[in-house]
Amino acid sequence: QVLIFIEEYNARQVSVLGEVKSPGKYALPGEKEMTLMQAIAMAGGFTKFADLTKTKVMRAENGEKKTIVINVKSITEKGDKDQDIILRAEDIVVVPESFF
Repeated sequence: QVLIFIEEYNARQVSVLGEVKSPGKYALPGEKEMTLMQAIAMAGGFTKFADLTKTKVMRAENGEKKTIVINVKSITEKGDKDQDIILRAEDIVVVPESFF
């Protein structure tokens, strides 16, 4: 018999950067999916300087870098849940600063 203890493993993560209250890396749940809005909520929500119309999700897909621009305002104010995409491991969410 062999007994193996896993001290650490490479967790699936997403990064949330920019105008959120707690930028950083967040673990994706094992068997569950995480949406863009759930990741932003884990990062403490938006700062008062966030531009809700130009949030970006950057990901590598089939070896190519892809950027998806999402109008989060349409999710929060109009309830457009189709914009609330499912995140993948290693996605980077960037909430830009609003310029007045």
